[in-house]
Amino acid sequence: MTVAEATGKHGESRAAILLFDQLAKELAEQLGPHDPRTLHAYEGVARWVGAHGRA
Repeated sequence: MTVAEATGKHGESRAAILLFDQLAKELAEQLGPHDPRTLHAYEGVARWVGAHGRA
């Protein structure tokens, strides 16, 4: 489990979104925008944005 995921699971949706977003941007820069790890990080952003909207 990543720090971003653990942060979200502890009720800090906004912090999880920011952490996943930062990770996604760094991975996109280093590995490219289509790397599976980059896409997984963007999926984390989307998941926590969705969860935050329902909270």
